[in-house]
Amino acid sequence: KITDIQGLSSFLKYNTPEAIKNNDNPFIIDKGTVLSCRDNRYDEMLFTFIGKKKGDIGDIGDPDNFTIAYNEKLGIFCGRYSFIPDIYIPGKDEYFSMKQYGPDAGYNAGLSFRHNDDNATRGIFYNETPSMLVLSILVNPAQGQVSTFNNLTWFTEVMDHAGVQQDITFDSYQAINDYQNTGLISLIDTDNMIPGAMVRFLRQWKTYIERDVSTDDPRMRDTYMLITFYFLNKTDYRIILHDLITSVKVDTSRYNK
Repeated sequence: KITDIQGLSSFLKYNTPEAIKNNDNPFIIDKGTVLSCRDNRYDEMLFTFIGKKKGDIGDIGDPDNFTIAYNEKLGIFCGRYSFIPDIYIPGKDEYFSMKQYGPDAGYNAGLSFRHNDDNATRGIFYNETPSMLVLSILVNPAQGQVSTFNNLTWFTEVMDHAGVQQDITFDSYQAINDYQNTGLISLIDTDNMIPGAMVRFLRQWKTYIERDVSTDDPRMRDTYMLITFYFLNKTDYRIILHDLITSVKVDTSRYNK
């Protein structure tokens, strides 16, 4: 099972809707189903799990409705998409999806939408409000040794139809480990030493990692750190993260003895 090998089995075990476990019929969407489609342009297999329809308790933001992507070249589950269609129609480089008539289709009922359209506005599906881009990266530099995480340096490339926008990068970030949490930190391009302050050199950005908000030992310290970046794409940007560099100090104290 690729879900076991790629570490997604626990997520699917706890988030697959009960309706799908008991009945999977793609022609009766309201009872829960799994849909799939191949995206030939990006070598991805898309899997949409539908367990709740709009109007059901917990449908908004509930993981019972989600779309995940498996990249065949990389051999990994590479991410999640915010669109939840009722039908996929595969194509060569593009593919189509649509919402059927029903309580959650709204104004999009019966309309088909083309994906991978180079002329479309990025980040918008089904004429809805742009979804937040969420990118989570696991940082584990010292092979299980406890480390203190100090600074982040990253190289982003943000483009629109006018070209590269060098003064734009992620909006915010959050760092967590098993015991600590920085909370959501808004990134601000400034030389002032304030929470979320970042500085830019060419396309490279740098910020110091904020401290934990929940413990008496606030420095972010553990064998790993999960860093999540957020970007709300309101203006048809394409954003690429090329590099992420984490400045750490391996603790030589009692933690690693």
